[in-house]
Amino acid sequence: MNFPHHFLCVHLLLAGLLTACGGPATYETGPVGDVESPETGPEDELGVVTPDTTNTGSSDSSIAFLTTVFPDEASWESVFVVAHTNANCNGKEILSRAHFLEAAGKYPGFCGSDSDEVNVRELAAFLANVSLETNGAAPGETNGGLCFASEVGCDAEGASCDYCSGLTAPWNTAPPQCPFGYYGRGALQITNPKNYHDTSMLVFGDDRLYQNPDAILEGATAWEASLAFWSGVEGGLLSSATSVQGRTTCHQAIVDSGDFGKTVEVINGNLECGNPGAAFVAKTAKRVAYYKAYLALFYNRLGLSAPAGVSKTSCASEGGAAADTNATRCGSEWSVADSTCGDSCTTDDDCVNPGESCFADLSLEPCGLQ
Repeated sequence: MNFPHHFLCVHLLLAGLLTACGGPATYETGPVGDVESPETGPEDELGVVTPDTTNTGSSDSSIAFLTTVFPDEASWESVFVVAHTNANCNGKEILSRAHFLEAAGKYPGFCGSDSDEVNVRELAAFLANVSLETNGAAPGETNGGLCFASEVGCDAEGASCDYCSGLTAPWNTAPPQCPFGYYGRGALQITNPKNYHDTSMLVFGDDRLYQNPDAILEGATAWEASLAFWSGVEGGLLSSATSVQGRTTCHQAIVDSGDFGKTVEVINGNLECGNPGAAFVAKTAKRVAYYKAYLALFYNRLGLSAPAGVSKTSCASEGGAAADTNATRCGSEWSVADSTCGDSCTTDDDCVNPGESCFADLSLEPCGLQ
């Protein structure tokens, strides 16, 4: 139940040439409504609300860490450049630094470890997933997070905004805003009526977001609902290609196991994990690109030495779609990988030539595939 929006359409939107986008398209730009439903696949166990007993800690230490990484507005805006420089982005006010810190103060376990390295890992993982979901960056760039606070093209009725059809009863008909009201909103783009209901219960103890999904965009709720999902909702494929088997929360996956791939699986496992199609392999690669960029930046801001390599980033099984489609390839930089048919890859570890990394959203033409 995922309907990403068109690469060209979103860039025309950002250029001021359109006022709305609609219809199916590629993964790259625009929020895509990826917090999925447990009803969307035979092996998926997403969206199950459970208490997160690891989500303890001091809110003072958590906020102290976060304000060290983002001490002022300038440090925030320099990370989310597109959101703060392109007038067609609507996310910067809703997904602001002030709202982020307000929401994070209610989840002391988030970046509340005694280890700065663990906190960097969690912050980078959370914001990487957020940035993909709210992305307004050009291909190959990692500066487009927080551009869109809600799913592009879903302010009017249309099939691309239907997150009710295909769900099991009562979620497919009973919710008051079905079929078109439960599209992606907030930092992690919460979608479908069950997730709105369960997240609302975590945040408020009642179903107000289920009754009125637009309320997720009020005040700090866009961040708080996403942190509630990150910290308190278990999910994952029953047969996982990650290092973490069974269900878990995103918070536990990254803090306890350092497994970024598992966070992707909790958020969008049915489409991006297991044996995904080419577009979703590339989509995961974009999440990984953000994750690596944020790890490097946040380590630097704290004066810490970054690890030599980044592991546990994939949730796809061996021999997935990327090897067949060349949708992601190795190169010395994105433009080089885009213009030549290099080695297929899913992570940087697949690139054997010195100085090469794995890049996503590449043209298939150099490989004779379009």
